[in-house]
Amino acid sequence: MILPGLSYDVAYVRSDNIKTKPRRQIYGHEHEFQYKVQDSLAKDLRLKLRVSSDAADYNIGGNEIRVFVEYPFDLFLFAANFCLTVKLMAA
Repeated sequence: MILPGLSYDVAYVRSDNIKTKPRRQIYGHEHEFQYKVQDSLAKDLRLKLRVSSDAADYNIGGNEIRVFVEYPFDLFLFAANFCLTVKLMAA
């Protein structure tokens, strides 16, 4: 790996029986880049960049770029995970 903690995922998504006229199958894909901090005070902090595209012409604005910031912490002895999501762009 080029940088420890860096990962990349891609997903091809297919759905059917969508309530549109006429009913049809919808295709799309997602690309996700993730970086997890390995050490320091921000250990386990995750930054994600997700780019999604939807091949459906009925879904105007189906293409998105989102940024996720996740940080795990203990809250009253229970593990919790804080996640902040920001939608940057919808085409």
